[in-house]
Formats: sequence, structure tokens, C-alpha cells
Amino acid sequence: LTALRDENLEVRKMAVSVFDRMTEIGQMDALPQLRQLAEDQQLPPETREFASATITRLDPQIRIPRLMRELNSTNSRTRAQAAWKLGCMGRHAESAVPAVTALLSDPDRIVRSNAASAIGMFGPAAADSIDELMEAFEDQNSALREKIAFALGEIGPPAKPAIPDLIDMLESQATELRVSAAEALWKIDRRSDLAVPVLRNASNNPRGLQQRERAAGILEQIHLGADNETTAELLE
Repeated sequence: LTALRDENLEVRKMAVSVFDRMTEIGQMDALPQLRQLAEDQQLPPETREFASATITRLDPQIRIPRLMRELNSTNSRTRAQAAWKLGCMGRHAESAVPAVTALLSDPDRIVRSNAASAIGMFGPAAADSIDELMEAFEDQNSALREKIAFALGEIGPPAKPAIPDLIDMLESQATELRVSAAEALWKIDRRSDLAVPVLRNASNNPRGLQQRERAAGILEQIHLGADNETTAELLE
């Protein structure tokens, strides 16, 4: 954002381009600086206008109430999109966690899936949603179960009650479910004894390039975060 104050127009244009490619949470984190830019009369008009327009677009006090209303829409696509958009706001939309969690029991599978993804993006702020996530594990839709594992992993240690369900998921026939469960077990309780063998097997699987690369990436993260001899030995 410092570049938006530059005297060179091309530098300012480049700064706008870079900002537009930032994640939504990153953009929202920048709201205090954007407000300073919008009020700085020493800056070029186009810079202040960009800051003001971006503030209007991102302001959670405007967006969250509207999206919360859309969660109750009779249109399933609207509900699904609203849940996803709230999730993309991360910790800035913590007040929406209960309403999004309620959609785990929505009749539409895409709405349920987006709700689980959003809960994961809320991270530890969604710890109160663990019981509902565990109940949703009974759903046999594999895409939803994968998203639930993701959400539990992002919530972290508070999700330890879900460990038995995740261990059961390690026996799934679907590689993506086994990988998701292994990743969640590592994030929740550093269960390298359970995660590493599953991930290593998936990373060596000649079929399924996407899951092979994903498993290899998670193994690298475990390697970087290894903090005991057992984990180090498993990774050798």
C-alpha cells in the first residue's frame, strides 16, 4: 500500500494491480491503511477514489448483514455463494459462524459442502462448530466429508474429539479422503504416526497426480514442522 503514495503514476497502477490479486482476507486486513489513504488530501484524487471504493466493497459492516440475509434465501445457489463469501472473509466474519454452521444440515449438498469449507476458512474461531461437523460426518457424500476433514484440521487442537472419526476415514477407498484425514490428524494432534504412512503411500501412487502432489506437499510441511524423534524417523 505504500506504493499507492508514490509520485509515479505507473507505480501506483502497479500497486493497484498487486492489491487486486491479494486474498480477500489480506485486503480486509488492509482496511485501516485504506481509510488513511482515502482521507489523505495530499494524495492524487484517483488514489483516494480507489481507496474509498475498495473500503465500500470490503467493509464488513456492510457486507456481513447482506450475506447473512442471503444465507436464508430460498435459492440454494444464493445460500451456497453466501456461505462461501463469508468464509473467504475469515476472522473478519466470525459473527457469521453459527449461521453458516446451521447450513451443514441444508437439504442441498452444494450448500452443505460450501458451509463446511467456510467453517474451515474461519479456522479456530469456528471451534463451537465441532459437534455439528462431527454429526455431518454421517453424510455419505465424499466431497462433503473431505471438506469436513479440512474444517476440523483448520480448527486445530480443539477438534480432538473428532480424531476417532478421522482415523476411520484413513480406511476410506478414496485417496482424497485418506489424504484429507491424514492432514487433519497432523494439524489437530501432530499424529505423524498415523498421517505419514498414509501420505507417503499417496505420494508414491502412480495414479492420481493431484492427490500425489498434495500428499507430497503435506509431507513437506510435516518435515518442516517435525518436533520429535518419532516424526523424524517416520520421514526418513
